[in-house]
Formats: sequence, structure tokens, C-alpha cells
Amino acid sequence: ADRYNRRVADLADRFAPHGFRFFQVFSGEQGGRTGVEAYCRKRKIGLPVVHDAMGDMARRLNVEVTPTVVVLGPAGEVVYRGRVDDNPDPQAVVRRDL
Repeated sequence: ADRYNRRVADLADRFAPHGFRFFQVFSGEQGGRTGVEAYCRKRKIGLPVVHDAMGDMARRLNVEVTPTVVVLGPAGEVVYRGRVDDNPDPQAVVRRDL
């Protein structure tokens, strides 16, 4: 999942002017709130972050692996659930799914 942080941030920069909002969700304990905050500082994650400690959001959105992207429509309906692209190596991407 670490290899996607920059790509997701780039997508957020590109689509925010069109009304899309991006945030990252950390499901599971992840060392608690301070663990998530330390992770984000170390990796310079600038997007808003949600700590889903009990995994409730992941279960509701049917997310089982990371990274998984979920796009919600205006009424909160899932309009896309899946991967960003086909390769963790940004130089080897052939297909951009998101």
C-alpha cells in the first residue's frame, strides 16, 4: 500500500477542483491513533486520514485488502471499488483502473 501514497495524492490534487474529496482509511489497530499519526508523518501523507480501529468502515464498504479504493457517489452509494492500477511499480503500470 505504501507504493500508492503518492499516486493517490496526485489523483486528489487532480480531481479536487472537480468536487472529489479524498481521504485514506487505516483499518485495524495500527498502533492506535498515535501509530497512525506516526505512520503518516514518516511517509508525509497529506490527505485527511480516518482511523477505522475496529474495521467497521472496511466491512461496510466490503474492503478486504489494501490498497483498495472506494468511490462513493453523491448519495453515498459505491460507484467504484477496486485497485488504482495494475502494478505497485509506477513505472510498470499498464492499466489504470481508477
